[in-house]
Amino acid sequence: MNKIAKKYILLAIVFAVIPVSVSAATVLRTGDTVTVANDQVVSGDFYATGGTVSNSGLIEGDLYTAAGSFTNNGTVDGDLTVVSGSAQIHASVTDDVRVVGGDVVIAGNVGGDVVVVGGLLKVLSTAEIQGDVLFFGGELQVLGKVEGSVMGTAEQARIDSHIGQSIDMKVGAITLGDRAEVLGDVRYTAVNEVVRSQNAVVVGDIVKNSATDNEAPVSYERYVISFIVILFSALVLQLIFRAHLQKALPALTTNIGMSGLIGIAGVILIPLLMVVSLASMLGILVGLILLFGLVLLLLVSFALSSILVGAMVNRYVTGHATLNVVYTILGAALLQIALLIPAIGPVLVMVIFFIVFGALLRSIFLAVRA
Repeated sequence: MNKIAKKYILLAIVFAVIPVSVSAATVLRTGDTVTVANDQVVSGDFYATGGTVSNSGLIEGDLYTAAGSFTNNGTVDGDLTVVSGSAQIHASVTDDVRVVGGDVVIAGNVGGDVVVVGGLLKVLSTAEIQGDVLFFGGELQVLGKVEGSVMGTAEQARIDSHIGQSIDMKVGAITLGDRAEVLGDVRYTAVNEVVRSQNAVVVGDIVKNSATDNEAPVSYERYVISFIVILFSALVLQLIFRAHLQKALPALTTNIGMSGLIGIAGVILIPLLMVVSLASMLGILVGLILLFGLVLLLLVSFALSSILVGAMVNRYVTGHATLNVVYTILGAALLQIALLIPAIGPVLVMVIFFIVFGALLRSIFLAVRA
């Protein structure tokens, strides 16, 4: 799997992770702890954001969640999409499972594909996956049955179960355990040779594409952490200041060019004012206030960038630039995708940051003048 193909696959993954529309049957819950009890049935799609989200009931549609930790002990009759620091999936999911997170454990049956971008994916022996497993991250352990293929990139991979099709991965190290049974080929790109148990069965061919140390697999853990931090900060800001942000959206989504110029000027001029103030004993207090204000505005702009991008996508799709949890998640995902695009991506993210920063400065100026 070459680098260009890998990047396009990753873009497709993240786009697939985030839904871009909400049906009339949608149920949305937010809070520190969101729980669906074992005697509850949710008709339609279910959206949840919170510190801890758990499902022990029946979701008759898709389940989408952004949380610090997520646990599924109930049934999901559609797709399961999770953005979380940790995800524990112990019950059956009828269709696909898509996760962006730190540690992911799958112990139940999955009727479709499993797509994970994260630090660890562990498919336990109790799990059975009818589709493919596509993983980008640190460590992959497949101990449960997979009817499709296992693909992606990992620093370490251990396959110790039935694989109905092939294995195609770029890895630092790959191991085929005693219970490994691969009905297709094993194709891998690595510096080291595959570690194969004597009891491991490979029906197809084992093909190694040599890799140098400089071509070792890219760790996506930092991208996952970055995405979670961006998303968490945006959701917290949206939850606490929802009414104020809704009023501020017109200023954020209009006069973008002027806001960008103000943002660039602010990043240049405010530090200069700080230096001038700190050069005078009388201006130390002013300089410290400017420093505190600048840091605060930069952090807020960092969080607002995802909200801005999500609101602009919302306006493009629905015609209304309103706050929406789903579109904020999409905004955070698009920013992370942009960072993966060489040269152009970071510049684009910087432009968006300047626009948000400039809009904040303009809003403060107008408020003071009024």
